Amino acid sequence: MRKNKARILAAALTLSMLLSPFQSFASNKEEAEEKKQEMQQNLNNIESEIDGLEEAVIDIEEFVQNLDIQLSELSNQLTTLNIQVDAKEEDIKTTQEELEAARVIEEKQYEDMKKRIRYMYENGNGMLIEALFQVESMAEFLNQAEYVTKISEYDRSMLVKFQETKDQIASLENNLQQELVALSTIQTEVETHKAEVEATIIIKNTEIQNYKDNISEAEAEKLTYANEIAFQERILAQLKEQEEQEALEQAQRESEAAVKQAEAEAAAKAAAESEAANVPAPSNPAAEDMPSAGESASGLIWPTASYNVTSEYGDRDAPLEGASNFHGGIDIAGPSGTPIYAAASGVVLEAGYEGSMGNYIILSHAGNMQTVYMHASYLDVSAGDWVVQGQVIAGMGTTGLSTGVHLHFEVRINGVRQNPRYYL
Repeated sequence: MRKNKARILAAALTLSMLLSPFQSFASNKEEAEEKKQEMQQNLNNIESEIDGLEEAVIDIEEFVQNLDIQLSELSNQLTTLNIQVDAKEEDIKTTQEELEAARVIEEKQYEDMKKRIRYMYENGNGMLIEALFQVESMAEFLNQAEYVTKISEYDRSMLVKFQETKDQIASLENNLQQELVALSTIQTEVETHKAEVEATIIIKNTEIQNYKDNISEAEAEKLTYANEIAFQERILAQLKEQEEQEALEQAQRESEAAVKQAEAEAAAKAAAESEAANVPAPSNPAAEDMPSAGESASGLIWPTASYNVTSEYGDRDAPLEGASNFHGGIDIAGPSGTPIYAAASGVVLEAGYEGSMGNYIILSHAGNMQTVYMHASYLDVSAGDWVVQGQVIAGMGTTGLSTGVHLHFEVRINGVRQNPRYYL
């Protein structure tokens, strides 16, 4: 039993060293429970932190989505502005061409008018006199004079008209230039805003990645705390099992003490009655059908209904390949199924099957004594059962490494095999 507890504690300690650096082996239930609660609080805190980080990521992602919408709208606006700027520049180019054409026409009209004026100025009234001699009537002369006047008026009118056209075109060009400047200003503002939005998106995406990195680290820490909680729960389970085993051992010790006290009282009473009646004290009633089943000086009784000892304790020639030349107990032969008795009251330490021992039982008794029963055909007890002296615990058989139906019986003190003859 103590070996089992030692193995459990050693396994737990080994596990604690293999797990995360947060984990440490708790020496008692209170410490393990406190550590579990501490790790649970840490786990709750890290889960809250993760929730906060995830909410922050969601908020930033929504913000970035809105920025993406703005960026798309700004891109569309820039596309429209670029089209408008191109159209305005094309209009300005056309207007400039019209203005240049108007200037050319104006200059030509101006030059033609200057030539006619110069001609009339140089010829003066002589041109009229010449025209007077060339015409046949006064009416024709007056017509010629009126024609000259109208030419002058036409030249003046056309010059004014061309100047007005040129001014209108120049004004249109100026308006177009102002509109182009306004469009360019808006275009610059939109491009600046777009660049700001793009920079903000980069910053926010970096923040999102940082939050996600923090979430990954927190998830790893969460897993560590969860492992620690599971580890402390295993320790608590092991400590609980240890407490139950210790309680069972205590109950077994108390039961054993009670049995011994009852046996002592019964023996004292029998001795007193025998002395009073001047007759020998009766033998142990548990061994009425066993010729030598009464308690020995060690308190053990003969362990089976047969007394046919076929092999004593000590050196011998191994009867089978694989068997030892040293015999650690005594062999008692008998028919298959012959009852096997508990040599003393105690707890069933082990009950099961093993290759060489076959079906076997190990009982633990007071005084660090153990009794062993091997090669049984069947077992009537299980590990942890409490048995009383003389109780049938199995039937004789030939399981395991055996040459025939028999009981191999051993006595061990502090785990060391002894000659059973000294105790029976």
